[in-house]
Parts: sequence; C-alpha cells; structure tokens
Amino acid sequence: RCFEAKCLNSIDVNIVLSQEDYQELKKLCKHDFPHEIIPIGVQDRGIKQNMPIDGKGLNILFIGTLTWEPNNRGMQWFLQEVVPLLDGSGFKYTLYIVGKNPSKELRELVGSRKNIILTGYVDSVDGYYDKCHCMVVPLFIGSRQRVKIIEAFSKGMPVISTSIGAEGLCCSHGDNILIADGANEFVQNIIAVSEELRKKLSVNGRQTYEDYYSPVAVQKKIINIVNKM
Repeated sequence: RCFEAKCLNSIDVNIVLSQEDYQELKKLCKHDFPHEIIPIGVQDRGIKQNMPIDGKGLNILFIGTLTWEPNNRGMQWFLQEVVPLLDGSGFKYTLYIVGKNPSKELRELVGSRKNIILTGYVDSVDGYYDKCHCMVVPLFIGSRQRVKIIEAFSKGMPVISTSIGAEGLCCSHGDNILIADGANEFVQNIIAVSEELRKKLSVNGRQTYEDYYSPVAVQKKIINIVNKM
C-alpha cells in the first residue's frame, strides 16, 4: 500500500477508469493526486439486428464467464429469485445464459426447462445479441466497470442491471439503462420492455458508447493527455 501510494504521487498523470476508482485510490494516498479518467474502450462490432417481440415472448440474454464467481452467484440468484416471479406472472420469455463452464449448481437450477437455454461456451455471441431483446446483469459483488455493459451499449442492446453491475459507467435509469436491485424490480423492468422502450434504450445506449467508450472517444482522451504533457 505504501509503494502504491508513493507511485501515484511520483507519476505525472495516473489514468483511472472511473470516478469511483479515483476515489478509492485517493483514500489510499490520503490526498489528491494527478489523474485523468479514461474508461475502458470496446471495439465496434456493429449494431445488433432489432428483432421484434412476437407472440413467443421476450428473449432475455445473459453473457459472462460462469467460472467468475460474481457471475455464477448472480445467475443462481436470478434463477432462484426472479424466474419464479416471472413464471408466476404468466409472462412469456426465453432466457439464454451464454458463458463457459457453468457450475453444477447452476445446471441443476436450469434442469430440463425448455425456456431457459444454458449454452456453455460459444464461438461468437453476435447471434445471441441479434435474437435477444434485452440483457440482464444481476451482479451484487465484483470489480468496477463492466465491459459486458459497454459492449451491450455498442450493440444497441437494452440492459437491465443492478447498481453494482452498472457501477462506474455513464448511465441513467430509464435513459440508457434500467436499474434493478431486487427480484421484484427485475421482474417489473423486464415486463416493461416494450418496443418503444427498447428503441429508446438502444439509441441512447449506442450514443453513450460513441461518446465515451468507442475507440475514437478513448483515443481523443489519450491524445489530449499527451498534448497537455
């Protein structure tokens, strides 16, 4: 800790990913230090096809490596707490859980259900972005700045996330993302995903990506820092 604090104070400019990261490092230094905020950038792989919501219901997507414990625990919570409420409401949906090495507990929770698809590892996630109407990020622990949400923004994919899942990102509930911190909130937001709301979240999420997280936006920030020095 002493070494890190010394380094922070001896460098001309420290690049941090978010205001939250800066505040944590400021606690370590016990005072301000020279810094600039540059978020993680994500390559632009194109906007998803906007498949209409049909009589079969909403296609919900989760993407994440399931050996990472926050993902594993978050999806177990979602299956135990949110799915029963969705089922009880009579809401029609299909849930795609895309990620390698799902745990035994997760596989047991999915069981033989036909409307919950546990894919395991896939070569490309693009097809799942295209066929799904929204993404869920039920994370309650873990580090900051979720690349999966930035990627979803780049794809124009509407996102429903916990506050922790969206931590450190430029986002606002109802504008470019939906925030849900409990099972009932997740259900309410999932059911509320209409074509109109999808379009709003998609357009605003994509604009957020272009303004803050695209290679062009990140490059401009880096060049500005270098020019200042």
